[in-house]
Amino acid sequence: MSLGPPPPGYRDALRAFKAGDLRRAITLLERVRKARPEDIRVRTLAAMLDARQGRLEQSERAFTSIIDDCPDEQTAFGIRHQLAILHLQQRRLDDALAQIDRALATAPDSPVLLSAKADMLLTAGRRDEADALL
Repeated sequence: MSLGPPPPGYRDALRAFKAGDLRRAITLLERVRKARPEDIRVRTLAAMLDARQGRLEQSERAFTSIIDDCPDEQTAFGIRHQLAILHLQQRRLDDALAQIDRALATAPDSPVLLSAKADMLLTAGRRDEADALL
């Protein structure tokens, strides 16, 4: 599924988020959400903002809902990566690895996902597996 071009203002909100300007990202994203509340990218960025603000349970529910609404795993794999990061923040390593493995099933050669999994394995003290993966 092609998501098409992002809604107006989305890129500005994303840039503010990446720059750590959460207040600006929230303000910009609220405008975008009014125009395109169901857009997967908009919902994902909102969930990422929730996580960054410590609202981990709310963020997890949002990511799970977004994944459920994705028409296929190709669309969901990046969101699974975000959910894995969230699980790691919650110290739920098994859940994080499960999400990364599901994402890797769709994008097995993704350097970002492979690196994330290796980092998770190292965190779990599973160095041999991490080395083999890399």
